[in-house]
Amino acid sequence: MADHPEYVLPSPTGPLVGAIEPLQSLTAKYDPESSFIPMLTSIAAKYGSYRAVRGDGSCAYRALLYGLCMGALSNSLELSRIQKYATDSITVLESLGYDVTAIEIFYDEFKDLFTETIPEATEETLHEVLTGPSAEYFTW
Repeated sequence: MADHPEYVLPSPTGPLVGAIEPLQSLTAKYDPESSFIPMLTSIAAKYGSYRAVRGDGSCAYRALLYGLCMGALSNSLELSRIQKYATDSITVLESLGYDVTAIEIFYDEFKDLFTETIPEATEETLHEVLTGPSAEYFTW
């Protein structure tokens, strides 16, 4: 990292998942001559916005889950596919040798997220769930 001072290191502080922000706002964090600026400009043209994820070791899992949930929220076929996967996952894990009692609490939270929470959620309420008190159970 010392060889690349333009890198912005993740911070284990702040919200688990931040508010929607324009991608162009990231350019202020880098030197104008940084090689990241053209990449950010290109990504901003396609996506426009992002949500920062706390860099705490579970950030990749949290970002993936957040994207999966938002996709399921806006696509009923995807939600049905994920609901089946979530419901069947405990049987699959048990067949692979996992002790059910060790994963039940995480399984229940994960399954309920897709079978109970998302079908009734809006983007705002889903964001609250994914950043609220139970959020850590989704990525352990």
